[in-house]
Parts: sequence; C-alpha cells; structure tokens
Amino acid sequence: MRLLNKMLSWRWLLMILTVCVLGSPVAGEAVEAEDFRTLDSVETVEVEDFQTLHSAEAVEAKAFRAVHSAEASVGVRDGNYVLARKRAIAAALQQALQNALKSLLGEEEYIANKRELGGIERNAEDYVKSYRLLYAYDNQEAQTSDIKLEASFFYNGLSKDLSTRGLYAGNVKEKGILILIRELSYTSKKARPFWELVPISETALSQKFIEAGANIIGRKLIQNIIPEETISKALKGDLKVAAHIGLKAGADIVVLGNAASSRRSPSQDGGDLSIQANISLNVVSALTSALISARSEFAVAQNEDPLIAEMEAFDTAAGKAVHYLWPSIQKVWNPELKENVANPKPNLRTPIPDPVRDRDIPVEIGEL
Repeated sequence: MRLLNKMLSWRWLLMILTVCVLGSPVAGEAVEAEDFRTLDSVETVEVEDFQTLHSAEAVEAKAFRAVHSAEASVGVRDGNYVLARKRAIAAALQQALQNALKSLLGEEEYIANKRELGGIERNAEDYVKSYRLLYAYDNQEAQTSDIKLEASFFYNGLSKDLSTRGLYAGNVKEKGILILIRELSYTSKKARPFWELVPISETALSQKFIEAGANIIGRKLIQNIIPEETISKALKGDLKVAAHIGLKAGADIVVLGNAASSRRSPSQDGGDLSIQANISLNVVSALTSALISARSEFAVAQNEDPLIAEMEAFDTAAGKAVHYLWPSIQKVWNPELKENVANPKPNLRTPIPDPVRDRDIPVEIGEL
C-alpha cells in the first residue's frame, strides 16, 4: 500500500509540473515573440523584393521580362507535319513579340510605326530568351499544325534595336544634348553638305553647354543613318522628326538651328574687319516631342583676321543663347526647379528662322 501511495504521489506531482510548464505565461510569450520576429523578417524580405521588382530599371524592362502568350495554326504541305510545326512556332513567336512591343510602346505608337516594327517581328527568334509550348496538336482532318506557347524576350538587344530606329528611349543618355546647326560661314566661300563638317557655331554651342553641365552627344553617331532631308524637316519645325533624330542619337534634348555670319560695312579707316554672327535655335524634348524653348541671338566681333573675328562672334552669340536657354532645359530635367529668367512659351509650329535667307533683315535679340 505504501508503495502504491508513493507511485500515485509521484504521478500527480509530474502531471502538475507538466501542466505548469505548458501553461506558463512566460513560456507562451517567448514563443509568440519569436514568431513575431519571424514574421517581421519575412515582411522585410517582401518589401525588399517589391523595391527590387519595381525599381526604375525593372519597370522599364518588365514588358520583355514578362511572359507573352500567342497561338498559331499553319497549314500542312505534302503531309510534312514536322515542317508545319516549325512554321507554327515561328508564327506564334512573332505574335508574342508583337504583344510585347505593344505593351512597351503602347497601341497608338505601335500602329504609327507598324511598318518599321515589322522588320523586328520577322526576326522574332533573334530576341527570344525562352519559350514553352502550352499545347501542340497536329489536326489531320483539317491538315493544320496548331500550337499555343508562352515566350519571354531579351530586353537589352530589343531595346537597343528599337532605339537605333528612334522608336524607344531605352538608350537615352541622362542629360544628353544633341546639337545640329546648319551654317553659312563668311569665311567659307561655298555651301557644303550638312554632314561634311562641324560648323563653327555648333562647336561654340557645344562648348557653352558643356561648361553649363550638359553631356554633349556628337553628330558622328547619326551622320550615316540620318539623311540631310530629314534634318531639313526638323529645321522647318517638325517636332516629331526632331525627336526621332534625338532618340536615334540617344539624346533626351535636341538643339536645332540655323546660323550665318557676314561682314559688316567696312570702317572708313580701313582697320579690323567687323563680322556679325547670327544664331536661331529651337530646343526640343526627344522624349515628348515637345518644344521646350527657342531663341535668336547675334554678336559682332572685330579682328584683322576674318576667321578669328567670325569665331569670336559665334562664341559670343552662342554664350548669350545658352545663358537664356539653360534654365528651361534644367527645368525639364528637374521639374522642381524654378526658372530665374523670363522665358515665354514660343509658337510650337514656328520654323527656325534662317539667317541665310533673312540676311538683309536686321537681327534683333528676342523671341522667334
């Protein structure tokens, strides 16, 4: 009996201790705290993943990283279902790439450039990163090979090809300015083709913009792919053409203009030559095809060497023009900035005045 009582007492004691441990609020709180720490760490990982997935680079490329589905049905010739299957896959990949292009460029932009985009779509297999067949069926009754697939595409190669066609801003250089000036120089006795040399005025403008803090994109990048007729259209006020040129060069800002220099009336004492330089400019956003600002300037310089006088005159005129235009360009890059100079909005469809054609008209500082 004593032995039985001892066994029962030890059992009860063990049960009581077990209940106390399991029911302890301290133990329960410790487990809950550990669980909360675990949950917090999971939430942190999710936030980091979200930020990575929605960064500027990721958002820009999501249309090509996403999977695009397409289907195709191709007729079978001479019972060759193997060849028909290959043709069906090629057709479906073209359709999937078309869907990717529409998602990136937008339906309206895609339709407007459908003809040029057709060349990219025909080479869809060059851009395929991966694809998988959802179903494939050889319909012997209808004599067709029917497939449905999902495909993803290489973003970098495709965006580069779109950019070279001026259809996408994927390679646009931050704060990049392309300057293209048509110039008639007093010291150059004959007119030259546009792409033959860099004008004095263009060089002066480039230097002034560099001093202001811009990245200048040289004309050599596009001189073999943009015909002179296209430049003429941009100089006549076609903003879409100007933006198209900028995208091909990888610039987000395009400065286009006309420039000319001429000799002023000689002095009575036969001293230094006096050269007047005129510059008329339009500043266009390549990303929005919008006119940002416009300006006409002139300057006069004297020197016994006409070339030195001409260079000094263009340098002065360029400096005055950039001083006026730069705040408007900065505001495009940094919308929160306030302009510190008056810059009335110019007429959006006004062509750039041609100092060569209007040489006999007095040139005054002012708006176009």
